[in-house]
Amino acid sequence: MLFFPEFLRESKALYDNLYPSRIIAGVPKIIDRPEFTEENEAILAVTDPTKMDNAAHIFADLLQQGAIKTDIPTLYMGMKEAEAVKLFANTYLALRVSYFNELLIPIVLAKISSLIRFFKWQVGMERTNNTGRKKNPVRSVSID
Repeated sequence: MLFFPEFLRESKALYDNLYPSRIIAGVPKIIDRPEFTEENEAILAVTDPTKMDNAAHIFADLLQQGAIKTDIPTLYMGMKEAEAVKLFANTYLALRVSYFNELLIPIVLAKISSLIRFFKWQVGMERTNNTGRKKNPVRSVSID
């Protein structure tokens, strides 16, 4: 009953395991408030929170030993909080992607479109004579 969310990017999983940005350990915790009585009883019925906390430290140490990066920030928190960190990280990433798609792609496409128009003009495809017809960039030569 541990929750260790991974923060792996697509096609970068090996690198992200060797150089993790952080290790988040979600462990069951007992909250001493009356509204958490039922949840606390459920946790105690299936596991010992102290043993789970020790197991989380052991597993986090194994993750650190398997990484090349040193001094990896490791945070221990409740399972719900660890899941929230993962969900917030995914939401932030989705917002960044949406920002790129909505704001930057039209700018890039506009630049590409203007370049295409420029090159078409350069090779004479859009030059017109006084009649409004396109000029033929190739001149015919007659041989007598």
